Amino acid sequence: MRAKMDRTERAKQFMPFATLDGLEQTLERLNPELDARICLGEDAQADLDRRLHTLFAGCKLCAVFYRSGKYQTLTGVLEKIDLNARALLVSETWIPIDELLDIRIL
Repeated sequence: MRAKMDRTERAKQFMPFATLDGLEQTLERLNPELDARICLGEDAQADLDRRLHTLFAGCKLCAVFYRSGKYQTLTGVLEKIDLNARALLVSETWIPIDELLDIRIL
């Protein structure tokens, strides 16, 4: 007959086993939290559209836009407005108009 196992030894059998130490931390670092996309209401969209119509090449502006799961802010000079591609070229960075959250002329 087998001897009865004490409770702490028996509990060790059911403890989670991590075969790869640090895996969870590495995955968190590689897959950071993404920003939730903000959907503009009708009034905010109309205000953004009005401001887009006041832009001109050479003006200095600050744009907040969504890229790669995060909201980014870019301050620079508007180089080009491409209506066919629906994008703005600001300081050598293309910003899709549909990804804009806010834009201000400085």
